[in-house]
Amino acid sequence: MGELDNILRQLNKDFGKNTIISGDEIVSLDIERIPTGSLSLDIETGGGFPCGRVVELFGRESAGKTFIALKAVAEAQKLGKVAVWIDVEGSFDPVWSALLGVDLKKLKLCRPETGELACDIMDAVLRSGECGILVLDSTAALVPLQDIDTAMNHVEQMGVRAKMVNRLIRKLHSALNMKVGEDCLQNSCLVVFINQIREKIGVAFGNPETTPGGLGLRHAASIRIDIHKTWIKASAAEDEKRIIGQTIKFVTVKNKTFPPYRRGEFDIYVDGPAKGQIDDIREVFSYGVITGLIEQNKTTYTVGKEEVVGKEKTVAYLRENPIAVADLKKKIMAKFLLKAKNG
Repeated sequence: MGELDNILRQLNKDFGKNTIISGDEIVSLDIERIPTGSLSLDIETGGGFPCGRVVELFGRESAGKTFIALKAVAEAQKLGKVAVWIDVEGSFDPVWSALLGVDLKKLKLCRPETGELACDIMDAVLRSGECGILVLDSTAALVPLQDIDTAMNHVEQMGVRAKMVNRLIRKLHSALNMKVGEDCLQNSCLVVFINQIREKIGVAFGNPETTPGGLGLRHAASIRIDIHKTWIKASAAEDEKRIIGQTIKFVTVKNKTFPPYRRGEFDIYVDGPAKGQIDDIREVFSYGVITGLIEQNKTTYTVGKEEVVGKEKTVAYLRENPIAVADLKKKIMAKFLLKAKNG
């Protein structure tokens, strides 16, 4: 054993187990992940949101950012993880959250008055080592104490929020690098930042869209997801002007745990008997055809040994066969992740 090995062994003894480990003990695709509730989003992010990392969800108003975060919280609670929600906007809806599967009795909710207080709470929660998912809603709503103390007729000092967020990011990195538990494992809390879109003034060429909070969050996030929406209207037989849901479209503009710039979409319903649900059947149908697990011959689709003519009839068949859908989900996810792993 060489001198370096002796030094590394001594460092693990002095500063705790797993302070220095072998590089082959970390494999990106083997990171523990929290499902998002959407098959499409799970596939295109590499299996869900990675634990011990920072994820940023950004988009325009009502694009589905909070919906995705709430579904991730619900899935994390199913795994027995503690969830903490920092409600800076004061817009948390307990009825809607419960409809999406969030266990309100186990959810820890905080409504901080200032941005500094929100940052201190996030840092303290992470350093406890007991939180499984921490959500900030939203970065754009963080109000620095300096802004509160400044009169509205005074000129606003630029970059105050960005400096505060950048400082928070540095502290979060430190907290996520902590070793927790008897086994001295790395902090596995998933941190989700919900953010909004602003437009740069005077931009004539290129994309004028940007996100508040400075560049620190963009660099810190392992995954950044740009989210947009289109509306789903009722059928002509009902009231075709009535909005019953929306199609959430997303692009992973950054992903350090999986190939980036993956696109996808899924439908959610805000009215009717399926209110608050993701239309996972259509997701399974689409990805089943893409992977070949559902064979297509012109307008005929083969699901297992069953042949069905027409797309809508095939979707209807899947709705009536939940066992077949569950089996297809597992096979689709396994096939996509195996393909990504093998390049």
